[in-house]
Amino acid sequence: MVNFIIGLICLIVTVGVILLRNVYFSIPKYELKRKAINGDNFAQKVYPLIAHGAIVRGFLWFLLVVFSALSIVLFNQFAPFWLAIILVILWLWLVFSWLPNRPPSNFSKIFALSMIPIVSEAINLIYPIVKKAEDRAGYYPIAHSGIYEVDDLRYLLARQLTQSDNRIDPKDIQRLERMLIINKVKVKEHTIPLADLLLLNGDDLIGPKLLDELYRSTQICFLVSSSKSSHRLIGVLNKQDVGLSTQGKVRDFIHNSIIFINANDSMEKALTTFALHSCCLLAVTNQDKELIGTISLSDSLGFLFSRDSLKSTKFKDLAENDNQLVIKNISQEN
Repeated sequence: MVNFIIGLICLIVTVGVILLRNVYFSIPKYELKRKAINGDNFAQKVYPLIAHGAIVRGFLWFLLVVFSALSIVLFNQFAPFWLAIILVILWLWLVFSWLPNRPPSNFSKIFALSMIPIVSEAINLIYPIVKKAEDRAGYYPIAHSGIYEVDDLRYLLARQLTQSDNRIDPKDIQRLERMLIINKVKVKEHTIPLADLLLLNGDDLIGPKLLDELYRSTQICFLVSSSKSSHRLIGVLNKQDVGLSTQGKVRDFIHNSIIFINANDSMEKALTTFALHSCCLLAVTNQDKELIGTISLSDSLGFLFSRDSLKSTKFKDLAENDNQLVIKNISQEN
């Protein structure tokens, strides 16, 4: 009878250990540290313990294993060994399936806070031993990020966007997502077709009529051909270089260098080209090196900073679609 009671006590202790794990690790370490710095009373008490890192988790797992094993040994005094194992495993399964999936209750928090001095003292005793063992073995426990590819980061951003306690501006999340795919988005997706462009020729005189056309246009830079009869490009005119007092021909105010880029090149290459050549406009060509349009610096920067939805990829909520994907895969397998 005594062994049975002690065994039950051991099982109750395992519940207490699981409660401690649930409370101590209910808030991510960096968020707990942030709350402690900002004066949160609970965080200020818990963080000094959690700051020890993996050793706290290891210690709690050690207690869980020890008391579970002890309860099996004690129950074996009045029941078959296999039955004792099943009872303990069933108990742990029930507790693990219930407690970790619930937010810590006020009772759990009070209990966990009251146990901090005891757990801290135990950690302080075993920490030097563990540290020496790690140094000798050359082992430094670093948690895996769980990130392998760019799509994993995009999934993480999408998941962050759906969190109820998210404090990151959605525009910042979308901007990060755009940066992740900048080398996959093609220049042609942000190219203004030749038919939609206002093209100038070098012999045009700068006057009220031409200036009115320029400033009515949404373009900032304009391709300039050698003459009306020739489509040979000779340069780029920047709208800011001409004004009401400007006199002369268009060719007198152009930048002679024209930088070409292929329509299938990435937006990353386009932005790099803008930076290297300090230009405001790139002439876009197809595979046959035929001019098909232009892409401006403002269009390229707009891809990164615009509030509009992405032209290149729809920023789907990967976190919400994940369940649908799993269900689809399962149905395919069946």
